[in-house]
Amino acid sequence: MSLMSRFWNTISETAESAVESVKETASDVAETVEEAAESAYDSVSETASDVAETVEEAAESAYDTAGDAVDAVDDAAESTYDAVSEGAEAVYDAASDAVDTVKEEVTEAYEDSYLGRDDAARKEVENLTPDDIQHMPTADRNKLMKELQEGWFSDEDKEATKKLFSVKYLDPEFEKIDDNNRKEMIDKFKTDPAFKEARDNWETLTEAKRVEIMQKAVDYQADAYDIPKTTIATYSNDDPTDFGYYSHRDGKLYINGHDAALKNGGFDEAIDTAVHENGHRYQATLIDKLEAGEIKEGDPLYNQAMTFKLNDTQRGFYVQPPGDTPSVDTGDEYFTQPQENHSRITGTAVQQAGIGK
Repeated sequence: MSLMSRFWNTISETAESAVESVKETASDVAETVEEAAESAYDSVSETASDVAETVEEAAESAYDTAGDAVDAVDDAAESTYDAVSEGAEAVYDAASDAVDTVKEEVTEAYEDSYLGRDDAARKEVENLTPDDIQHMPTADRNKLMKELQEGWFSDEDKEATKKLFSVKYLDPEFEKIDDNNRKEMIDKFKTDPAFKEARDNWETLTEAKRVEIMQKAVDYQADAYDIPKTTIATYSNDDPTDFGYYSHRDGKLYINGHDAALKNGGFDEAIDTAVHENGHRYQATLIDKLEAGEIKEGDPLYNQAMTFKLNDTQRGFYVQPPGDTPSVDTGDEYFTQPQENHSRITGTAVQQAGIGK
């Protein structure tokens, strides 16, 4: 074998040895890497598992905590709802009670006000029959008239008052006193011969003489009814239906001295007119005493004096005679209203007594 052959053999052997050595080393490295990889995988798996368990435990803990929080919120919400509901109910009940109280107070205030009393009085009068009015106690009738007239006296109130005026009446206590006064007055007329002389000569008497006998009549009336005496003044009006009137402004009786009324009306009409108009003076005097506190509640004159006041031309509601144009202020109630009714009772009694016959 030549030197070159030995050289290549040596090189070949060396290379093979090196390859084997590299293979062995590579195999060892591969095993080492594989073991390291397996160890790393196992380590990562274990770590991942531990992390997963930790996360799962944390998630479960968070879920439990969240659930507890939700339950707590639910409980708090229910508690708040119950509290709000109870509070709302309490507020509603309190508000309802307050509203009811206000309604009651407003109703009471309205009923106590003149408007409320006025409405109640008008409704009560609407339901009254003539018999009810006739037998109603004077104080009750006066109360209705007063409540109707207080505040704004409407047309409806006037109509209701006229209904109360449509039935003639006198207070029983007053009537007893009035009957005695009237009897005393008529007795004075009958015992004075001047009245017979006047009756017998009425057609030929002068106006002054006719007025003189009328003055005597009202003087006797003043004595019997215990009122101040007054004087008669005359005017002239060619109207056979105009006999005279009374004015409380100056306290005088005004008599139409024209023959159409005074002479042609006759003696009985003249004496009737005198005591009728002086009866209005008596009524006005009672009203003055009532307002001055001289006639007090409980006095037998009190209720009728109040009735006269509520029917007075200045201090109450007085119905004027019916005319061509009907109105709420006029009507047939003129003849039956308290002041006219009382004066007509007096005048009629004198006419029926046959004075001077």
